[in-house]
Amino acid sequence: MPEDTVVVKLFAGVKAAFGRPQIGVECGDGRDLRSVLLDACDTPARHRALFLTSGLLRPELQVLVNGRNVVFLDGLRTPVASGDVISVFPPMYGG
Repeated sequence: MPEDTVVVKLFAGVKAAFGRPQIGVECGDGRDLRSVLLDACDTPARHRALFLTSGLLRPELQVLVNGRNVVFLDGLRTPVASGDVISVFPPMYGG
């Protein structure tokens, strides 16, 4: 991937909605998680996979930036820079 991109890794049902396991999103200075994820959602179905109609991130999703859960960072306002890796996990079930 070009060096001015962020990698968005998608897992399980989210991966199915996007049709691939990862996406490269262009990223310049001053971007945040929300803007990068919105750029990744290039269809209404993909947007619905990540966001509620209110624009909030789906609460059942776990999102990590460079291995750190954004709940413990700044949520959708978490700064993102070129070379970062965003991972999006739907709920996991099993036993």
